[in-house]
Amino acid sequence: MTYTYIDKLSHVHDGEFIKLVKVYRASVWKICRNEVKIFIILFLILTIIFNVFSYFNLTENIRHFSNIFQDYQNTLTPSITFVLGFYVSIVVQRWWEQWQKITYNDRIAHNILTTIKKNDEYSRKVRRSLMRYIHLGQILIYRIISSTVADRYPTYDSMIDDGVMTLDEKRILLKIKTVHEKFWLPFAWFSNLSAQAYDMGYVRSAVGFKEMIHEMSDVFTNLEKLVGYDWVNIP
Repeated sequence: MTYTYIDKLSHVHDGEFIKLVKVYRASVWKICRNEVKIFIILFLILTIIFNVFSYFNLTENIRHFSNIFQDYQNTLTPSITFVLGFYVSIVVQRWWEQWQKITYNDRIAHNILTTIKKNDEYSRKVRRSLMRYIHLGQILIYRIISSTVADRYPTYDSMIDDGVMTLDEKRILLKIKTVHEKFWLPFAWFSNLSAQAYDMGYVRSAVGFKEMIHEMSDVFTNLEKLVGYDWVNIP
């Protein structure tokens, strides 16, 4: 989950970084802060040892150990730099690709509105049902990858309370026995209802019907990829 913190940097003052670290809940600093503390303690211990050696005029021994560590540094630095750079580039690319796969419903909503244009009661119910299926599919997928959505919709009953799912749809979902979330089923309902509306003449044209299914497929494909990112971590 990405947290916005740009507003915290609108004015730069002394100590802003510490303030930012406290606010930014996704900070890498909060993951490795214990290791940083250990590093600082070890650094202080070595500094004290260095000063003690210097006080007793043992600089030759210090220089010997320094040369040894310098050799190790010269050997390992190129490899570590390459590995870290490669890893960071993968992490950033993966994060950006996930951001691009988050679906927005405005485009498919406009498509449904222009494709099913009649103003009678059945057309209105079809349009609302189609968009509800899109929302339901998104919620079922976001529950897998987002703890916030999982807390908001912990059960099917919570979706029924919000009007995203009906009781009959809950029964159908519970009848299907599988260990995985059945997020694909609302999109199948979308395709079936779209085909019924087309056969009954509520869809303006075959081209419009094709475009509507294509938009739904794009939403489903992007959501599938989000699930893939959640299932398969960076090695």
